[in-house]
Order: sequence, then structure tokens, then C-alpha cells
Amino acid sequence: LFHISMIVHSEGDDEGGEPIEFLDSPGEDELEEEQMKMSEYCEQLSAKIREQAGALQQLESYKLLCERRILEFHPSHPLPVLQEHLGKGIPSKQYVSSIIADPDSTPKEKESEELENLRAELAEMNKERELLEEKDSSLEGENRQLKMEINQLRQENSELLQENSQLQQ
Repeated sequence: LFHISMIVHSEGDDEGGEPIEFLDSPGEDELEEEQMKMSEYCEQLSAKIREQAGALQQLESYKLLCERRILEFHPSHPLPVLQEHLGKGIPSKQYVSSIIADPDSTPKEKESEELENLRAELAEMNKERELLEEKDSSLEGENRQLKMEINQLRQENSELLQENSQLQQ
């Protein structure tokens, strides 16, 4: 880190010659202040990574919960849910039980309505899952970026510490 402390022009005139820059290295106070800022920034980034890791953990837990719920409705349903699975009818336990108990007692209209309700529920669950997967992917990318920034800041901090040590000697 260098600061320009003065610019003068060569050949004695005010604007005529090439500018000559005199560089001044920062003092210890400036280096310590810069190191404190870097340290605070690293702490902020670390806190953000921890926060995102927690959110990622919650999303993963919710994904598993949704998958368990899907399997309650359709135990043989393949996971993960794919686009081609959408719109396919899945019988509920209640529906299957009512047909087994008395096959003639369930009118066709009721079956169709229940099937549509189940399709709507499944479509909603699939939308939620897709959103969670997108958010999960986004958080992973942010997490990687923040880790790279932290590593870069740590390197810069190390270089500043070395430079400070050299200045003190």
C-alpha cells in the first residue's frame, strides 16, 4: 500500500514537464487500521457463511420432509421427483382403503375430485421442492464465493502483517 504524498513537475515550470510522483509508505497506525478492517470483514464473511450453512441445512431438512410426505402418498414413487412425474395420478391411502372396503360405494365423481386434489397437492409440493433446490444451488454458489473471498482476505492480511513486521524492523 502506497499513498501519493506529492506531485511536482520537472524542469522547474508549473505545467511544462513530466510529473514526478513521490511515494510514501503507510505508517503503522494506517496498517493496523487496515488490518482491523480486514479482520472485521473476515468475521462478517464468516458469519454470513455460517448463516448460509444454517439455511442450507434447513432447506435440506425440509427437502427430506417433503420426500417423506410424498412417499406417504405414494410409497413407490421414485425420488428425486422429476418433471416427467408431474401430472400422473397417485391414489391416496384413504381412497384405496375405501375401494377395498366397499368397491361399489365410491362414486366416480368423488374419485375424480379426490384425484384432482391429490394432483394439485403433488404439483404444489413439486414446485416447493424445485424452489428449494434452486435456493440450495444458489446458496452453495454464494458459499463458495464467500470462501474464496475469505481466503483472499486472509492472504492479504498475511501480507500486511509481513509488511508491518518488516517496517517495524
